[in-house]
This record gives sequence, C-alpha cells and structure tokens, in this order.
Amino acid sequence: MSARKDKDQIISRLLLKPGIRPRVDAHCVQCIYDEQAIGSYKQQIWGCSVNQCVFHSVRLRPRGTPQEEIADGTDPLSRFSCRSGCFGFDVDDSAEAKALSDGLLVIRHLFGFTGDALVAGAVADGATRNDAEEISALLSAVETELDIDGNGEAKALSDGLLLIRYLFGFSGDALIGGAIGEGATRTSAEEIEAYIRDRSPGL
Repeated sequence: MSARKDKDQIISRLLLKPGIRPRVDAHCVQCIYDEQAIGSYKQQIWGCSVNQCVFHSVRLRPRGTPQEEIADGTDPLSRFSCRSGCFGFDVDDSAEAKALSDGLLVIRHLFGFTGDALVAGAVADGATRNDAEEISALLSAVETELDIDGNGEAKALSDGLLLIRYLFGFSGDALIGGAIGEGATRTSAEEIEAYIRDRSPGL
C-alpha cells in the first residue's frame, strides 16, 4: 500500500468526525505527514517547525513529547506506548471489551488472520474502529501488551485463550487451565485477571 493511500485514509477518517479539531488535524496531515518518515502522524504534526502556519499554535499534541516519553521509558514513536491508559482490550473501540468482538479479534490476529477473515462478525455495533487494516495495525503495534502471561511472546492458544476466557467470565483454574505459556511470569489466575481487568473498559 502506498504512503499516499495511507495518508488519504487518515484524512478521510478525520473528516468523518464532527467539529473543528478533526479538520485542523486533517489539514496538518495533508501538509506534513510522510508515512516513510519516523513517527506517527501525531508525532510528525507535533514536530512541525512551520511556526508561521496559522494552525501551528493549536496543532495536535501527542500524549507526550519524544523527550518526555524517553524519560518515562516509553516509545516516542508509538501512540500506544505509555505507562498506563494507552491501550485497552476494547479493540474495536465500542467502549466495552467483549468476548465475541474484542476477544475474537485478538485471538484471530494471533492466529494470523487479516482482512475480512479478521473482522467478519467480530466488530460490535457502534464500534468506531471497524476497518480490518486499522485493527491489524493496532494489534501489531501492541503485541507486547497482548502477552498476557508475560513470557515474552503473544500466542493465540495461551494469551488469546486467556483473554477470551476472561471476557466470557471465567476465573480461577477455569481461566488459566492449560493456557499459560512456557516461561510465563504471570502464572496465577489472580495475576492474569488483574492484568486483563486493568486493560478492559466496561468490566
């Protein structure tokens, strides 16, 4: 996929949103964003040096400047990397993490599904993130967060299974039985439950 097409998709999504803020952001994306350059479009807009632009003083600001994020030990080039609050298991952005939408999206992603095979029947009504490419990009960017058992890799039959069981309401041994990966650092039901709960809106 070309950088131009990605740029146009970002602009199109922004222009679907109400209000002035998305239109300012769309202007800035059109003006400065280069998909081949380092950083998300938000980081690139914040780094814009064209201070004579009428929008410069109100340009989009990411969660932290690169210097602040480096000081926090987070990745300044990922909008999902911060100490807390950047990622939740509400993958489709429907304001609630659910087994048959978000859990299914995660486990399909970890099995390698993409495109329609990833999202078919797995996006909740009212979700604002429903594009297969956008969901794939999100889940690829946050794979370290998907490592629920903490063994250094996100796997469908361990981490994916833990998530979907939790979202179905399983707890204790029913949650973790046969689903903890080798070398895991989170091995108890309590640790797994706390990890997912902290990243699950609506629960």
